[in-house]
Amino acid sequence: ILIGLREFPAERIHFIVSDESKGKLPLIKPFLNGATYSEVACDPFDFNSIIHTCERALNKIDAGDTVLLNLTSGTKIMVLAAQSLIISRNLNGYYVNQNDNILLIPSHELQRIKHDISIKEFM
Repeated sequence: ILIGLREFPAERIHFIVSDESKGKLPLIKPFLNGATYSEVACDPFDFNSIIHTCERALNKIDAGDTVLLNLTSGTKIMVLAAQSLIISRNLNGYYVNQNDNILLIPSHELQRIKHDISIKEFM
C-alpha cells in the first residue's frame, strides 16, 4: 500500500478495509504526507458488500477528480470487486507486484517502481 501511495500521491484517500486490518491504519498514517483520508470497513469475502462500500466512497468524489483504485492487498474477492468497478465505471487502477513492477489497470501495462521503502520505514 505504501509503495502505491508513493508512486501515485493523492490528496484524498479512501481506505476500504476489513475488520481484521482496520487497526493497522495508524502504521500508514505518518506516510500520508498531509493527505486526508477516510476508513470504511467491509466484509472482505462478500462481493456485494465490497461493491456497495466502494460505491459509497466513489459517490463522495467530485466528478472532476481523478480516481485511481489500488488493488494491492486485500482478499481476492476485494480485487475482483475493485476490478468490476474499474470496468463498470471506466476507472483506472493498479496492482503493485513483488517484482518491482506496477500493473496498470485496465491497460495491463507494466511500469517500473520508482520509489522504495527504507529499512527504517519498514521496521
